[in-house]
Amino acid sequence: MKKKESKMSLSAMIMMIVAFGVIWGGFIYALIRLPKEK
Repeated sequence: MKKKESKMSLSAMIMMIVAFGVIWGGFIYALIRLPKEK
């Protein structure tokens, strides 16, 4: 039971990190790209 719980939380943490990385990556990319295009 404990092993399954730790595996579930680990995958959830990885998914959260990936989601945050995508959000921050897109935000930083937009900040860098927008001023150059204008």
